[in-house]
Amino acid sequence: MTISTDLTPDVRQRPFLTVIPRRSPRQKTHVSLGYAKSAISDKVHYRIGAVCDMAVYEWRDEKWSLLWEIPRGTEYSALPWKESN
Repeated sequence: MTISTDLTPDVRQRPFLTVIPRRSPRQKTHVSLGYAKSAISDKVHYRIGAVCDMAVYEWRDEKWSLLWEIPRGTEYSALPWKESN
């Protein structure tokens, strides 16, 4: 997924980014990892799973680093942060 270069954050304020094609804005920064996870979780339908391909990034070493890619159809219980619990 391509990330807009104008989303360089004040890293103390918004160090996480979600990319959700079916949302406006498509790319959104978040103040915490919890908010980023919630944004993704909200787009996972209980019957059909993730409604589109999505991703979560973290601002690290002066660039966006991919934390997770969530493919279309991923079930809620199979989200990366749910599997580790």
